[in-house]
Formats: sequence, C-alpha cells, structure tokens
Amino acid sequence: MLRVAIVSVARDQEASGATRLVFDSLFFCKAIEVREMEKPEDRVEESRMSELKEIFERMLTNPGKTFGEAIAESTDGANLVEGKQTWQLANDKKHDIEVMEKCCDAELATYEKIGLVPAPYYFERVAILARKLKNFEQKVAYCEKYIAVVEDYYRKNNTPDIEGVKMGPRYQAIVKRLPRARLLAEKATATS
Repeated sequence: MLRVAIVSVARDQEASGATRLVFDSLFFCKAIEVREMEKPEDRVEESRMSELKEIFERMLTNPGKTFGEAIAESTDGANLVEGKQTWQLANDKKHDIEVMEKCCDAELATYEKIGLVPAPYYFERVAILARKLKNFEQKVAYCEKYIAVVEDYYRKNNTPDIEGVKMGPRYQAIVKRLPRARLLAEKATATS
C-alpha cells in the first residue's frame, strides 16, 4: 500500500508542473519485497507489478531519468501529449481545454497500460474550463470518469479510502464539483 501512495502523491506533484521528480528506486524495490510477502489476495495484479518494477529498474540503470521519462519508455509514449510529458503542458496550456482533454486521455491510457492512478489536475482543469464554456455535460462526464477510474483503482488494489489520491485536494474538489455540475446540466437541458 505504501508503494502505491508514494506513486500517487508523486504523480499529483508532477502534474502541478512545479517539480521534476526522481524517485528513490531502492525504497520502491524494498516496498515491493514487503508487498510480495503479504497475502496473495491483497496483491496488485502481477503484470502491473512487473511493469512498475520495470519502470523503476529503468530509473536505477539510468541515473537522472525522471519517473515520467521511464513511464514514457515503458508505455510506448502513452503518457505523452504532443510529444511532451503531461506535466510539461500543465502551466502553459492549462487554459486550452483541448490540450487538457488530451492530457486526460494520456493519463487514462497510462492507467490502462500500467495501472498508475491518473493525476487529477487535468480532469479538474477540464471541469473548470467546461463550466466557463457552459458545457455542463462535459464537466459532469469528466468528473464522473475520473471518480470511476479512481474507484476502479482502489478496488483493484484493495486500497483504503483514507490513503492516496482520494485524500488529495484535487480529488476532493472534483467530487465536490459533481453534484453542482449535474444540477447545472439538468437545468441547461430543461431550458433547451
């Protein structure tokens, strides 16, 4: 569980564009060893575990390689948008809804390939921008999509709700936005 929380927090920080991250891969490997000694029914899918090991092995063998670069190599660029890491677009393109949607797609593709929980930043940005455009249905769709993916991640990994991304302010903001977005979408549909 600790390993997953570390990756989730790091992805959220990476998404803010504030930090270029390099992880302590030895600590990660130790967390994997502890995880492998736990009960089999509590384990992360073996294929995803091996993919995460591969990412950190790439970082160990190539000093200075960031987590994002290792993920890009491991997923054949699933986490890239316009040839860049999603976090590299966070500041410059945060007002461009199309780019933020592509970042959401990249985060979802990365989740599908290696099981890394998507960073909430891009989904929150799409929700904010969709509301500004009065596209309430889009806002609802992206909030629901993100919440569903996080729920799926927590279910598959037997993660308690009091750990990881669910405890973060961006996830909480997305959850908080959803009821109001649904109400606005219903009103917009009723008046059209």
